Amino acid sequence: MPALEEGERDVLSRNTTFTLTRDASLGLHMAWPLYYNGQGFMVPTKTKIKDVKQLKGQTICVLSGSTTERNLADCSRTHSLALKPVVSESLDGLINVYFAGRSQAYTTDASGLA
Repeated sequence: MPALEEGERDVLSRNTTFTLTRDASLGLHMAWPLYYNGQGFMVPTKTKIKDVKQLKGQTICVLSGSTTERNLADCSRTHSLALKPVVSESLDGLINVYFAGRSQAYTTDASGLA
């Protein structure tokens, strides 16, 4: 986003969430979606977790400052889950925490989990 704001880039082609903030304050004009995505959770198969409500009180890896982080907070509040975010500014950092078993789940766009 900073590269777009500063005029270093003209186009961003990746999974980016439409938000009023981006439209209004950044002056961005979003094109029509290429595909629709949604936020998902990755959990180890051995946990047999099938629903986000089963993660109550657990730690969840999430990218710092992302729409995904805000969605996770909203989900936790809405369903009284008391989720504990483990945030990092780098994708590699989150993946390392998750696969080292220091978090019970990892959340991002479903396409990113794939």
